[in-house]
Amino acid sequence: MVCLLSRSDPSCFVSPADEPISRQGEEPTNMRKFWRFLLRKSLPRDSLTSLRYAVFGLGDSSYPRFNFPAKKLFKRIQQLGGDPLLPRGDGDDQHYLGYPVCLHSQYAERTLHILFNRLDGALDPWIEELWVAVDKVFPLPAGVSIIPKDVLPPPSFHLNFDPQEFQEDAPPLVNVNYARVLQNNRITSKDHFQDVRHVIFEAPGVSYRPADVMVLYPRNLPGEVQQVIEHFGWNTVADQPFQLKPLRSDASIPNQWNPNRLTVRTALERFLDIFGRPRRSFFELLAFFATDPLHAEKLREFASSEGQDELYNYCHRTRRTYFEVLQDFTSVKLPVAYLFDLIPPIRPRSYSIASCPETNPGQIHLAVAIVKYKTKLQKPRVGVCSHWIESLQVNDSASFIIQRGTMTLPATQVPVIFLGPGTGVAPIRSLIQARIRQGAEENFLFTGFRGRKSDFLFEEDWNAMAASGGLRVFPAFSRDQEEKEYIQHKLLREKTVVWDVIERGGFLYLSGNAKNIPKSIADALVSIVRELGGPSLASEAAAQELVGELEKSRRYQTECWS
Repeated sequence: MVCLLSRSDPSCFVSPADEPISRQGEEPTNMRKFWRFLLRKSLPRDSLTSLRYAVFGLGDSSYPRFNFPAKKLFKRIQQLGGDPLLPRGDGDDQHYLGYPVCLHSQYAERTLHILFNRLDGALDPWIEELWVAVDKVFPLPAGVSIIPKDVLPPPSFHLNFDPQEFQEDAPPLVNVNYARVLQNNRITSKDHFQDVRHVIFEAPGVSYRPADVMVLYPRNLPGEVQQVIEHFGWNTVADQPFQLKPLRSDASIPNQWNPNRLTVRTALERFLDIFGRPRRSFFELLAFFATDPLHAEKLREFASSEGQDELYNYCHRTRRTYFEVLQDFTSVKLPVAYLFDLIPPIRPRSYSIASCPETNPGQIHLAVAIVKYKTKLQKPRVGVCSHWIESLQVNDSASFIIQRGTMTLPATQVPVIFLGPGTGVAPIRSLIQARIRQGAEENFLFTGFRGRKSDFLFEEDWNAMAASGGLRVFPAFSRDQEEKEYIQHKLLREKTVVWDVIERGGFLYLSGNAKNIPKSIADALVSIVRELGGPSLASEAAAQELVGELEKSRRYQTECWS
């Protein structure tokens, strides 16, 4: 999140530091154009002297380069003469409350690192300090005051129930592509704990590159949406068409929504995350609609800084959904007009594409792990997108866009090592398919699973590619023998292959979970370099420097997620 204040154009924008598909320290997509502009060498050192600014990074400390974009942005604006309103904040999604904050002072010789463990030391105080600082720069005009917390704010949107404005033949989503489901097969054994799907979409005319990203727009299931409609007694209005019109200049409609093709049912099925996890602001606004004073008091407590431990136990630990909270607080009478204020949009989900377009013309393949888990509540928890993907049948449609991936292949004659544990083999599969189609012969795949018979994803594909002479496969199975073997152990066992590829100018590609895998692989590479790289690379520092250079020169490319 970045706040930029100048006399001519005060503005604020949100730019997440760690996207669902990790950029490993690169700028997120919606920040890149702005970042390239800031890096221009032609910019004078005093070009931002009139600018006051603040930066709060939304990150995840399981990533090797935690909050790098926020750190680089804060420093670059300061280099160009910008004046910080307050120290940079670094949010960490690994914290149990979501985004606790580390405040970093840029004014002292060493960084002041203050980590708060409760929400009263999290994002809240940083935001409060920001408003105080902003108020000093841009004080409110005379006669204008902040709306008190006990006053119900007006709705952000007007629902105009006018059937003549309804675009019946138009799609609910615009600016997206549509695909048809050709296959949705489980590719792990039935007795394996993890259900992984090989989903194939038919998408003729859609252009993409190997290891690009398919961004899906999931839906809520019709039967479950009907339960919501019945709970609130909305049967008479559920299918009445309306237009969605913003009532404030800062209330915007997502680019993919068709505001002239809406009903309450369509909104709940296609747009609103009614089965997602509630945000804190939800409880604050919901309290206004509780007719039972005890319910209203409890909801306000959940929205307060002091009530965050209780909110965690009630909502976050149990993974309650918006609808389950609404079912618990039975006195809530929810006006349809506030539906779009209370429930946020369904977040699109990003999946690395597991197919090469030339090998699979007109198709897009995904490897999707279905997210299911249990909490203290009796009802099993299922991810919103997982629930939808699990339900997809052949010929069902899906809306999506394509985002560029970060991995690019070298020349055909260059040897390449691919590292893809678990569903990390998805983009690896697309890259290997492309390499083999190009005639590349030196392709080495190191992959890791629990068991050969339980979850060896795409085994038949690897075997066929190996039989053609275009691929050597080194699988590691952690549960097939008494001593666990992971992908890094396989690397160390095949150290001569690894060093030979590195020494001959080869490339390495890693895709997988960001929590432990990148560090484990990096440690294994450093160990191999120290052992086989000769006297000049025998020290830890020298070997680490070489691995760092591989990454810097993009001979070692990673795409990981948490």
